[in-house]
Amino acid sequence: MITLIKPLLVNITILLSFTFNANLFFPFQTKIPFTFKQKVIYGLLGSFGALFCMVYPIETLGETHFDLRMCAVLVLTLYAGWLPGSIVLLSVCMVRYFIGG
Repeated sequence: MITLIKPLLVNITILLSFTFNANLFFPFQTKIPFTFKQKVIYGLLGSFGALFCMVYPIETLGETHFDLRMCAVLVLTLYAGWLPGSIVLLSVCMVRYFIGG
């Protein structure tokens, strides 16, 4: 049981740490729209978070791997817009293609 919970906690911690660091450098403000620079930085931070989640997958049954990379794509697309979401999605698709999947 602990072998399933430990990687899940690692994935959640990775995603929350990158979200916290993004909030540290660019505080979330509701009335001011994101600039292009902020959107690109959010996309890059989300890409690093999704890629680190891919490095530490949750292995359940032999060759079956689960991770929370799509949570990063979904949250960034809904929160920051289509540009950061597409940056994360493209980086995840490219890395997944190169590692064979």
